[in-house]
Amino acid sequence: MDQAEKLIRSYEISTGKKWFTADTPMQLTDQTPDEARRKMNLAIFEVTFGKSQESHYLALRGDKVIDLAGPRQLVAFHVEQMEVADLNGDGHPELLYVYTCGSGVQYTSVCVLRPGADAPAEVFGIIMEHVKLSKKDDQTVDLLQVPWRGETTLVGTLGTLHNDKATGLAKVDVADKLPDELQKEITVTRETPLSAPATAPAAP
Repeated sequence: MDQAEKLIRSYEISTGKKWFTADTPMQLTDQTPDEARRKMNLAIFEVTFGKSQESHYLALRGDKVIDLAGPRQLVAFHVEQMEVADLNGDGHPELLYVYTCGSGVQYTSVCVLRPGADAPAEVFGIIMEHVKLSKKDDQTVDLLQVPWRGETTLVGTLGTLHNDKATGLAKVDVADKLPDELQKEITVTRETPLSAPATAPAAP
């Protein structure tokens, strides 16, 4: 934990937060799923500062710190669920997770962190609703809509994750057609640039 705190504190200083110094109180809570630790060599921490109720989530892969907030750097960021699955069947699993963010208007996102990537890619987003992942097997993960009222419904199945050789983009396809009533509210991103190509993780 001491090494993790040292790495995370150094990362926070590097982001340029004017209020953060080497002496700012910081609490780390290890939230790493067992599969993420064993199969991906990741350590995932919820990070809070002093008496603040807001937190964010950082992943460590060796000495590398990865911000799990993805492309939407909004306030009140909280990871709701994490799953590990090998969507492309290459033997190197990905971390899929659901997070919520925003103040007042809440945004829920599903992201994937690939082995060797420097940042996650968002694959699904919805405003003012909750979603969750339902892992059926090691290569199949269902995406469920959880409304404030009413029954949980199947939105789609996260399909094959692959690299497009022409564009170098990562793709996660939602295989099932979205219901018409959800289509108006949901943004599905099928092509998201990655900052690094996927590579096999370092051995633990």
